[in-house]
Amino acid sequence: MRTLICCVAVLSAASLGSTTVSVAQSQLPLLDAVRHFQSVWGTDLSYASSTLQGRYTSWSAPIAADAESDIEYLLEGTGVSFFRQPSGTFFLRPNATQMATLIGQVRSVNSGTPLRGAHIALVGTQEGTTSNFNGYFTLSTQPRRSAKIRISHIGYLTEERNVNLLADSVLTIDVSLNDWILEELPLQVTASALPELSLSSYIRPYEMDTRGPADLRQITGLGTSDVVRNLRDIAGIYVDLNTSDIHIQGGGIGEHQFRLDESAVFEPIHLGLFGIFNPFAIDQVSVRKAGFNVEHGSYLAGIINAEHSLRAAYPIEIQIDPISFNARITNYMDIGPTNLSLMGAFRSSIWDHWWSNLRSESVNDLLREWNRPDEFLMRASIYPLKRAFEHGYNTLLGRLQKIPTPSLPDISFNDVHAAARLELDDRREIGGSLYRGRSEFEGQLLSAARDSTAARRQVAPDRHAWMNQNTRLYWNQHLTDNFSWRISWRKGKYFFSHNYGGLDRQNSVHAAFLLYRYNSVETSDENEISSNDLSVSINQAHDQGLLQAGVDFSWIQHHFSIQHIFPRILNHERRSHTSSAYLQQTWGPRPWVDLTTGLRFTWLRAQNRWHMEPRAALLLKSPYRDGYGVSLRLSSGIYYQFLNQFEIATVSPSTIVPSTRFWIPVDETLRAPVSHHYSIDLSAQLWTNWQFGFEYHYKDQHHLYRIDYPMLWRQDQDSTIIDQINSFVSNTDGFVYGASFELRRNGEMANFALLYERSESKRKYAFQDGVPILLPVPWNVPQRLQTRAIVRPIPALEATIRWQATWGRRWAFKRAYYDLLGSDIDYAASFDDYSFNDPSAEGHTLAPFSQFDIGLAAIIRDRTNRRLWIRIDLLNAFDRLNPAYRYLLEQNEFGTDRTILADRTSHLIGRTLTVSAQLQW
Repeated sequence: MRTLICCVAVLSAASLGSTTVSVAQSQLPLLDAVRHFQSVWGTDLSYASSTLQGRYTSWSAPIAADAESDIEYLLEGTGVSFFRQPSGTFFLRPNATQMATLIGQVRSVNSGTPLRGAHIALVGTQEGTTSNFNGYFTLSTQPRRSAKIRISHIGYLTEERNVNLLADSVLTIDVSLNDWILEELPLQVTASALPELSLSSYIRPYEMDTRGPADLRQITGLGTSDVVRNLRDIAGIYVDLNTSDIHIQGGGIGEHQFRLDESAVFEPIHLGLFGIFNPFAIDQVSVRKAGFNVEHGSYLAGIINAEHSLRAAYPIEIQIDPISFNARITNYMDIGPTNLSLMGAFRSSIWDHWWSNLRSESVNDLLREWNRPDEFLMRASIYPLKRAFEHGYNTLLGRLQKIPTPSLPDISFNDVHAAARLELDDRREIGGSLYRGRSEFEGQLLSAARDSTAARRQVAPDRHAWMNQNTRLYWNQHLTDNFSWRISWRKGKYFFSHNYGGLDRQNSVHAAFLLYRYNSVETSDENEISSNDLSVSINQAHDQGLLQAGVDFSWIQHHFSIQHIFPRILNHERRSHTSSAYLQQTWGPRPWVDLTTGLRFTWLRAQNRWHMEPRAALLLKSPYRDGYGVSLRLSSGIYYQFLNQFEIATVSPSTIVPSTRFWIPVDETLRAPVSHHYSIDLSAQLWTNWQFGFEYHYKDQHHLYRIDYPMLWRQDQDSTIIDQINSFVSNTDGFVYGASFELRRNGEMANFALLYERSESKRKYAFQDGVPILLPVPWNVPQRLQTRAIVRPIPALEATIRWQATWGRRWAFKRAYYDLLGSDIDYAASFDDYSFNDPSAEGHTLAPFSQFDIGLAAIIRDRTNRRLWIRIDLLNAFDRLNPAYRYLLEQNEFGTDRTILADRTSHLIGRTLTVSAQLQW
């Protein structure tokens, strides 16, 4: 019993002692506990000292097995909460207090490579963080109307920036650090202390050619966030308002390459309406225009590269708008000494489901207009049959006197994104990404023809389907502080099909009898391309610059066919292989000048021929001091293109999309297109918040491709299949020149942007007489002006005003009118005085375009830091009738039986009110 009493006494004393310790721990200052936590776990913490002062915690030593669980114990009952960024940084904030978040990336100016371990500090406070392996950082703090951040890294010049950290907002910046340079000092031998080093930074070119998350998520087009359409704010980039096609500095739709994580995306638009990417899956989009370096590849106009987002202020984001549902989730994990970042995103159309009743009538009107058959083009396209069999021609016209108005088409699309990055240590990284996008566009046209076996009208199918798929894996390693290498494997696939009721034109003598049963011939146009690419590159930094080298191997298998538009079938199928190598040297003899020279060699297996592309650029830069800085870049080079996109006009009356597009690698019959670039790029930082940009480019396109429609219409009794490029493509040439002026201001209460462009792009085209003439290209917009203002009267409210205008565009009628009716001698020279042999003639200029949009966004935030964005946008607020194209309509002349042609205009979307909601947590 005595033993039992002693044990009870000991346990009671231990219990009392434990209680005493607990009381003592509750008095531990939170600021001291946080510092102890950071020393124990070695994690990055971001906080304001004033937030922790006067608060206490019962935590004194690690309790949980991991840092994230342990910090929950530390902050329990203190009135302070935490949030973990994908970069691994914990930031602390008082409950129910608004915060400001700064995210960005630090790169080297000379090499462009991300810098790990850069220090980002908020001047005047103890707050700061460091960048991860890819140069990304996140810093959250109390809102400040005017703050200064300092970015530093060993071996690089320190840079300071003034930023506006608004409450309940996320600010994204990109920082480029120059190599550390000791400016020349006079040689003196004295006993005094060494003079201080003069450190400075420089404003970099291309800064205005990159768009981040805030820009890419703007509501455009039909009322949804659109990555592709939001590129229209970049100088030199024209996004066609009717088709969403991208044109870089006067180039055609297929004369640049759109990449996602370095993988080619062959059709970056859905249905000619909007971009194919979930906007929350994309971190930034960079554009390389005239004079781009050899490391970026070979294309006539430029390169657009989108990068997946593996960092975000909020791990989960969801948005619903009248067009689509968008969602994204990110996660960051510590796995021992490694760090793993994950991202998954999904988007799907909803306007054909339960949301369809809320779809704007303006959108419905646009879709009906798209699904309206062109009766004039349908009848005019069979005019050559009149010469072969006039009775059959008249019989067909009699049966096609009236085509009923079609109903609304069915539209659907979706895309899936996934990306991962594993940082093994400070020098090694492995990662990959996956993308798959699909879209379908289907309409049914009730034909005027009747089935020969039944007295009923036929229904003609009209189904379009697109699919893009990309996969990438890469390995990145820094062997030393100055040497790194990278290997990347990419696999892509693109598929397009168009199923419709076609015309059997393979034998024009009997065509009229087949056309008697119009739309009874179902056919399909297809294009499929599969690619495998392997790239290896190295970067070697040295005292005065950077040496870059790499090799690229590409294997492409492709097939395309068009069966029932022309007298002969187009069927091209090839396997191609290209190998290329490049060497590039950047040399900085003085702190204010960089000279970049590069040489790229490409071997084309189909022609067993080498192609050489020399390029050079001179960069002059002034120090960025006191809010001012200037850079001037002069560049020139030769640019080939080995994979080309073509567009063939279609004449099927049931066709919704007015052309068939397909990609073809260069084969053995024609030399690859080539262009010479000359460009001037000026970037200037004016004061602290203002930026000015000027660009001038000239491109000598002395060897290009164009579709030769007379060859396509030609009858050939010896061959019924066209299987070589030179059987339907001819060589042409042209030129492009243009200039742009851009002014931007980024401030706390308001942002402002102004852009004006003047350009001219001409090429040689051949019409009925077969003589090539120099004409403006169909997509050339001689003058463009746009402006945008964003006003924030209070942190939780944001108003946007945008106005854009274009004028002077030629080729006013549908492109098919010029391609088909103006190119073949079998067609009439004119239709009721309408001639399509000269798109630049009087009467072929499209009316000016002008659109004014306004938007209002409100932010609602709860105590757990979840945010709800409600956005209302009024597109085309003045309901202006903006032209898309002109077309001809057959109608009876009043009081007579004579049929005349009336000039009509198809318009873009009218006034449209859209509401979208975005949830972040």
